[in-house]
Amino acid sequence: MTTNLTLDQLGDDRVGYRYTAMADEIQAQIEAGEWRPGTPLPAERRLAEIFVVSLGTARRATELLRQRGIAYTLRSKGTFIESAGNLRKIGITVPPPRPATPGNDDNHA
Repeated sequence: MTTNLTLDQLGDDRVGYRYTAMADEIQAQIEAGEWRPGTPLPAERRLAEIFVVSLGTARRATELLRQRGIAYTLRSKGTFIESAGNLRKIGITVPPPRPATPGNDDNHA
């Protein structure tokens, strides 16, 4: 997830607040296996850059992910994606881990 993605690119079917659309997109990426359970999300400032939103919007999106039970925050450590077991409890199925490939330093998949 290194390229910037404006929320306008998320599709016409997304209505409502920008932070909701952002949280929905992150959740969809988790469900698609682009982000693995237990891994850290980028810092809120970086999320704001990636999604081309304000820092406040990124903060509200991560708060919404916490409220949904998809992420948790450890003070001074960051925000992390919940475990696969906890995600299943709230109805989110994540694909099994992909086998590691040499030279793949993709830290979120």
